[in-house]
Amino acid sequence: MKDFFKYRFGYINIDDENLYLTSSGNWQEAYELKEKDSSTKINNLTRIKNRNKGFTPFILIAFSIFTDSVIMASVMIAIAVLLFIILNVYYRRDLGIQYKIPFSKIESVEKYEKGIKISFRNEANENDSENINGIEPRGFDILKQRSLLKH
Repeated sequence: MKDFFKYRFGYINIDDENLYLTSSGNWQEAYELKEKDSSTKINNLTRIKNRNKGFTPFILIAFSIFTDSVIMASVMIAIAVLLFIILNVYYRRDLGIQYKIPFSKIESVEKYEKGIKISFRNEANENDSENINGIEPRGFDILKQRSLLKH
């Protein structure tokens, strides 16, 4: 049985064997994921860092400060605000982490006020954890149905 739900920065896909943290909720993406290890950490950090290089709005604001025309400065600021909104709302899912966690390696899933904390063993069989915020309400129900969330 497959299911998925949203969280603040992406999706959590669940099948009979694994929990997948994905950016799109697409099952093809989920099945291509590896367990968390040093390479997935680097890939996630690099992707998030590159995504956060969206400093274009700040360049536009700086340019608008040195523009003689008030109208041109206003247009530049409006464009900067629009780009900021697009980057931080529409592309928010690009900030999510991506890897899978086999059920056999999950030690606990605990609910807290902003989301859940998953404690598990990573690919190197070391203790690891992930805090996942902004889970939609049906996500908690799915986790309870799968006996992952005890509360």
